[in-house]
Amino acid sequence: MLAQDGTRKHLQATIIVVVNAAASTSFDECYECALKVNALSAQATAELAASCEHLDCLVHVSTAYTGANLNLEGMVPEQLHGYALNCGTGSGNGSGQSKVPHSADTFSVAEEVDLTLRARASGASDEDSKQLGITRARELRYLETYTLTKSMGEMLVSQVARKARIPTAIIRPNIVEGTWEESIPGWIEGNKSADPIITLYGRGQIPGFPFKR
Repeated sequence: MLAQDGTRKHLQATIIVVVNAAASTSFDECYECALKVNALSAQATAELAASCEHLDCLVHVSTAYTGANLNLEGMVPEQLHGYALNCGTGSGNGSGQSKVPHSADTFSVAEEVDLTLRARASGASDEDSKQLGITRARELRYLETYTLTKSMGEMLVSQVARKARIPTAIIRPNIVEGTWEESIPGWIEGNKSADPIITLYGRGQIPGFPFKR
């Protein structure tokens, strides 16, 4: 849709708030798919928001676990965290990097995308791509592909926002579950995280939710 120039111009002239809540929430998604959805599409959405003439705010929905690689305890500061990120072409010029409280080399999203393309060109299967994402996440001290690419998304969005000087809020829910109204109240798309427990409870197969104070 955005490829149509007239539609894009209409959006740029009329949008006042942009909310990006799209994501692949699979923990072992194919690496190139996770990069496209969680990082590159977030960047593209931020760039669209930055081009809107009457923008009041860009809201990017992330995840509470983007700082999992830092092994933080207690209160987690409301700031960008994660590896220093070179958002350019891999030149390593250091522009827009985010300092982190542990040693880390700058890595480039473009280079990560290129890594997935080279893997596919060499005959990598979907399963190989999933393993590549897990391997890269562990090398960079993330839990899995999801948290790694969501962290990349935060950094790319923040870089666009700083450059364009647009009001931006990054929201980090720890979990997102059933819908409020659409398509029907309580609708859950998928069966991961806490979904199986909720499903079993709804079917009467477990009596309640154990919890610790």
